Amino acid sequence: MSINNLNPSPNDSVLSKVFIVLGIIGTGVTWGRTIGDGTLAHLLEALDGTDGKYILPGTDFTLRDNFTGIWPLDYLLRTLVVFFWEVVDGSHPAATTTGIYFIGLLFPIIVAIYLDGLRRGNGSSILKPSLWFLIFGAAAIGCSGAGWAILYTAASPTTLSSIAPDSLRRASLLSSTSTAVLLLPAIFIGYVLPMVLMGLPSPYFVSNNFQQWTIVIWNAFPIIMYTIIATGERILSLRSSSSSPKISMSSSQAAHLRVVRLMSIVSVAVGLALHVAVTTISASAALFPALFDSKYVKELTPLSLMTPPLSLAGGDTVGDGIHGFMLWDQIIGFSLVQLVFLSQLRNALRFSNFQHRGWIGLGTVAFLLSFVVGPGTTVIVTSWLRDEILFNQTEIQTPTNEKAGKTLTKN
Repeated sequence: MSINNLNPSPNDSVLSKVFIVLGIIGTGVTWGRTIGDGTLAHLLEALDGTDGKYILPGTDFTLRDNFTGIWPLDYLLRTLVVFFWEVVDGSHPAATTTGIYFIGLLFPIIVAIYLDGLRRGNGSSILKPSLWFLIFGAAAIGCSGAGWAILYTAASPTTLSSIAPDSLRRASLLSSTSTAVLLLPAIFIGYVLPMVLMGLPSPYFVSNNFQQWTIVIWNAFPIIMYTIIATGERILSLRSSSSSPKISMSSSQAAHLRVVRLMSIVSVAVGLALHVAVTTISASAALFPALFDSKYVKELTPLSLMTPPLSLAGGDTVGDGIHGFMLWDQIIGFSLVQLVFLSQLRNALRFSNFQHRGWIGLGTVAFLLSFVVGPGTTVIVTSWLRDEILFNQTEIQTPTNEKAGKTLTKN
């Protein structure tokens, strides 16, 4: 069966409608709330109502006039600095803690989406995921993630429930394991390092100007990652010999699985570490309040960190509304990503002996696992399990409604 001739099933159509509903909700509870609670008004006042002399909260320093000299781009970058400033400076403990959790749990999601971009059925591209993460950064994943999910499931054969076993394996195979390995140094240099530098307090350890630049650089991590990976690919291609022996399909699959395991283990370690750290701090604030300042006790309890706000009570600064924005962005955005990877896992499970692969069962397990290890960690675990099912067996079971009692053997 040709991948290009596959048609979406009714289940795929229902999933697209779910994405649309979540996208509408996500837009309402992120950008809609910023309008209703006055956060957007504070943001626009900072950018447009101070004649370029906006004093960053808690400092004596002004927001930079420009970063690139290109007005539309500078306006966006200045917006990002104002948006994240009160998350970075620690003046709003709940927002800072939520931001740390969001950034940490986004790490495994970045790995999972970039790995999927390198799969043969998805075009073997690092450009597409880089562009999408730029969009997520500018428009919030809870809002723009629905567009990614709809387009991804429509274009990727890995999510088509009508795909045949051999086609699914070919579509899911990494086009280049060496390129995939470059993802780890790229994400640590382009994403983790700027995040650490962004958190250094100014003016005690770094200058205020430096801290503003680190916020900008961190938001540009997809560009940095793309540059590192593209450069690494170029170097590897120059070093590779044109007379290198042809690699068999079984060897390609073994190499694929080794790389996926490496990337997944690192991602699980990072995501789980941040999840445990934030959960421990929050639980300590609730169980041992005497250890914390009263302000921190109020803002760091599990109820505060895990319950997205429903009211539209306004605040005095941009930072007062960012906590709710990030919580909702996390809930909707991570749910959209999880649904995409669950759809891929369901496809792989069709060719295994696992019988309970309905949406309710898988969704419930993913939901509970998100509380135990974190939502981003659950995404990479879901992706990893899909690869183990597809590539860690000599035979894939053919569904009974296709060919009863027969199996497809690896070439």
